[in-house]
Amino acid sequence: MTDPEVPTTPVAGSATELASPEPPEAFLAQLGRLRALLVATLMAILLLSVGVDWYLLYQVRMVRTELKATYAIIEDYRNNKEPLLNRLITGLQMLAENHPDLNPLLAKYNIKAATNTPTSTPAPAPPPASGKIKGK
Repeated sequence: MTDPEVPTTPVAGSATELASPEPPEAFLAQLGRLRALLVATLMAILLLSVGVDWYLLYQVRMVRTELKATYAIIEDYRNNKEPLLNRLITGLQMLAENHPDLNPLLAKYNIKAATNTPTSTPAPAPPPASGKIKGK
């Protein structure tokens, strides 16, 4: 009988190939491309985050500028316009006392008619019941 021929070349995935100290060049090239891809991705994320930060900073500056302008408008209203409006309303209320045809106009804008009598305080509430039931 003849012995079957034993292959002299190692089969792919054999123990001798897995234990070899140097990886093949194809693996090293693939590892290098993966590293380059990772670095490129990290740089893209860094640039994107810097762009978003710059945009948000720009928006904060714009809002602060608009807020300062709004505060100036509110301050102008409180100092100049509000006293004029209060005097106008007071004058309309006094005029409505003698001219009742102005009352629908005041009612339309929810302005209370002026009264000559000072505002009265409501009567105090009666004391609470003692809690006892009569007849028992």
